[in-house]
Amino acid sequence: KPENRRKLEFSKMNPFSSLKKLLTYKSLLIYFFTFALVFLAGQVHPSIWTLYTEYKFSWTAWQVGLSLCFVGVVYGASQALLTKKLIPIWGETKALNVGLFVSMIAYFLYGIVTESWMIYAVVLGSCLSALAAPCLQSMMTKEVPADQQGELQGGLTSISSLTCIIAPLLYSKSFDYAVSNTALKNLIGLPYYIAAIIIGLSWVLLLKKGLKVS
Repeated sequence: KPENRRKLEFSKMNPFSSLKKLLTYKSLLIYFFTFALVFLAGQVHPSIWTLYTEYKFSWTAWQVGLSLCFVGVVYGASQALLTKKLIPIWGETKALNVGLFVSMIAYFLYGIVTESWMIYAVVLGSCLSALAAPCLQSMMTKEVPADQQGELQGGLTSISSLTCIIAPLLYSKSFDYAVSNTALKNLIGLPYYIAAIIIGLSWVLLLKKGLKVS
């Protein structure tokens, strides 16, 4: 609303200063860490999807592209349709729990699939994971004054950008470690197991915050 808008000051357009200011809200700290973990886990796909599917299933560039197209369609439809229908019915807490649980199971399944078609089944079955991020963002908006909502979203963008730097290093190195060690040949899904663990950690943080598992 017009009354909640602040005058634009270039000195305050530094994303790091905005993030630093937002971190002064103690009620937001666990949410920020949780948000970072959720996005860090989500970066496993863009980091190693091509490497993983080519190595495990001998996929061609066409097959990789087709699978990513399918991912885009499924998650796009989930965010457009399921989010606005299920969150009002379940409430943010339950929807967030469902989203995190489905994400954790899905990442684990990505790591153990043995056939190409299973990848598509997991993608389709994990569509409810799209509920987690919107619920987290909505919860955080309630902790910030009305005239700082834009600053909050900018801070969250900074966090997600940082995960885009960390994730390729984490997941590509763990994948390389798994395929380079004979003893770990059965653990080439290691990056996805790590992503599942990260989601589990985000859940623990939210439980410390007082989130009820419902």
